[in-house]
Amino acid sequence: MNALNTPNRRGFFAALIASVLLGAALLSYLLMATAPQTARKPPTREARLVEVVTLQPSSQQVMVSAYGEVEASQRIALSAQVSGRVIYLSPQFVPGQRIRKGEVLLKIDPADYQVALDNALANLASAEAALAQERGSQAVAQGDFEVLDLQVEPAERALMLREPQLQSAMAMVASAKAAVAQARLNLSRCEVTAAMDVLVVSRNVGVGAQVGGANAVIGEVAAASPFWVPLLVPVDSLRWIELPSNEGPGSAVSLRDVSQPTAAPWTGRVIQLLGSVETAGRRARLLVEVDPTSSPSELPLLLGSYVEAQIAGRRLSQVFQLDPAWLDGDRIWTVREGQLRAVELEVLHRDSGKVLARGALSATEQVVSSLLASAVEGMAVRTAGDERLHQASTAVTAGAPSAAPTGAQP
Repeated sequence: MNALNTPNRRGFFAALIASVLLGAALLSYLLMATAPQTARKPPTREARLVEVVTLQPSSQQVMVSAYGEVEASQRIALSAQVSGRVIYLSPQFVPGQRIRKGEVLLKIDPADYQVALDNALANLASAEAALAQERGSQAVAQGDFEVLDLQVEPAERALMLREPQLQSAMAMVASAKAAVAQARLNLSRCEVTAAMDVLVVSRNVGVGAQVGGANAVIGEVAAASPFWVPLLVPVDSLRWIELPSNEGPGSAVSLRDVSQPTAAPWTGRVIQLLGSVETAGRRARLLVEVDPTSSPSELPLLLGSYVEAQIAGRRLSQVFQLDPAWLDGDRIWTVREGQLRAVELEVLHRDSGKVLARGALSATEQVVSSLLASAVEGMAVRTAGDERLHQASTAVTAGAPSAAPTGAQP
């Protein structure tokens, strides 16, 4: 009986297995057929965030930067006009000291020149005595000539009246007076004085030294004021700089010692445009005159100092002052209706700190002040101000309570 039921049992299990597999396949198909479909959205491109500033046209003074080295307006090699032994040196006659006009720098032994003056005075007295004697002789000759009442030629008459002798005596007196004047002049030259306010640069003699006249240099001095500063400026910057003329002085100049950047500046004026261009950089050369004591800090300006100069040029009206980093060549980027727009500018003056330009910019124009590596016309952007408003709106929305569903109980 078990043997008879075995095939039926196997068929039953086979049918059962087939039914399970068929049910599983049908269930899988239904699940796949009724699964929710997810639509793929195209990627969205986010607008680039930029920083902007609003510019206003204004009146701006052009400032031209330049560098130069301070030098003396006059340098003088001192020499004694007479020879002799130095018997006195002024305590101020040392390098670096300032000496006022008329102060004695050194004295030369005057003994020989005093003797020469005394001798010249004696010769003058002798010549004057000889002239007086000759005048007496001429008076006698004049009386004799009138008594004799001679009719002679003019040349004979001059000889008879001793006119040549009188002229010789008068010439001797004049020569003696000139000798006295020269002796007095040589005696006065035994004192070497400052011809103006000077700064002592060097001294080459000491007490007891023998000086030998005009060819022996006893020291070097420089004019204490003013100083000169030659400056090199771009040729195209000359149009902004005022040169001295009948209408007024040259442009004002502010100078700072590069080694003392925090010190108060000295003031000066442009006094000359030099008539040549620098060979290396093809720049124009300006000469500035500066008072070395003009700093409010009362620090003196030293010869040889390397200074930075700011030349106050002409004033421009209705121009925009820009940061050099904002410019892309000679144009600037603005934001109009959420897009970048390029505006061409007329750059009037450019230096390391600012750019002065004119262009088609409105008073409310938003100028891009952040760096743009790959800006193109029409690029979508959002400004930093818009971003802050968006973040604030998002924060308010997130913090607000959600509305209760209709009919819900509190």
